[in-house]
Amino acid sequence: MIANIALACGTNVGGVRHLQVIDINDIISIPLASASVINSEISLKAGVTPAVISFPPHAGDFAQKVKEADSGQIIQSTIRVDIPKDAVEIGQWANLNSEREVVALYMDENGVACIVGSLERPLSMKVNRATGRKAADNNKFDITIEGIADH
Repeated sequence: MIANIALACGTNVGGVRHLQVIDINDIISIPLASASVINSEISLKAGVTPAVISFPPHAGDFAQKVKEADSGQIIQSTIRVDIPKDAVEIGQWANLNSEREVVALYMDENGVACIVGSLERPLSMKVNRATGRKAADNNKFDITIEGIADH
């Protein structure tokens, strides 16, 4: 039998408004969730803080796809943000941080916060540049953080 799904009332705005990433080499431990809630901080090495990735409003999104496999369900998670290419610092950061394995913390436009990835199954962060071909094309950095999540 398939259970009913209650309609959630309240805002339902799409998009991601806040994103932080932590290199897995900087994480000591991630607390276990109880009823989908984590009640304590992620433990990081001394002096480490999560990298805050700033981006314009409505330039980020999160998607999850569930697939059936012989071993059970596979949950593919993807976070994408676009950052206008208008600062040398962004290019330097991109060059240093592309291809890192990370855990991501994001907040959606409705105020719901999530941790994606784990020490056992980190996400892969890729940073690409694109100038576009036409004047109307975006000149931007495209950050994609993806992997198989274990929740």
